Amino acid sequence: AIYSTASPCSTGSNTKDGHAISTYCATTKIAYGRARQGNRTYLKSQRTGAIFIRKEGESEMTLTQQIITIACMAIAVMTTRFLPFALFQGSKTPKVIQYLGTVLPAAVFGLLVVYCLKNVDITTGYHGIPELMGIVATVALHVWRRQMMLSIAGGTIAYMILVQTVFA
Repeated sequence: AIYSTASPCSTGSNTKDGHAISTYCATTKIAYGRARQGNRTYLKSQRTGAIFIRKEGESEMTLTQQIITIACMAIAVMTTRFLPFALFQGSKTPKVIQYLGTVLPAAVFGLLVVYCLKNVDITTGYHGIPELMGIVATVALHVWRRQMMLSIAGGTIAYMILVQTVFA
């Protein structure tokens, strides 16, 4: 049997054993295939073509590996949070760091906008109208309230509603 969480958008391919792999294409634009035979699950990456085989009940990481991974991430996050306080303890923050603190937030949001719009094709489909309406909602909320979280959440919610209902 072929398992898929959405309708296939193109024909699939086969594994080395000849088992069908469907293709998943949704608004997330994530494409992969999944097929199942017996206790094996076959996953194929649409982008790279790599096929991964996993046996049923087999975890990708053991509990020890998961604990070590979480501990490493926690240490990395704490280090990046506490390091500036340790470096500049008792001294004035350098001008360069102050400058970066004022410039980087806008640069990061600009980068996020470019990243979100990189796959929008204005020549097909809805011509980027849902994305444009989401941006307009975000800007309007920000001009109205000047609250970053409200702007981001409101724009995201507006976009998701448009994509899943109006432009579905």
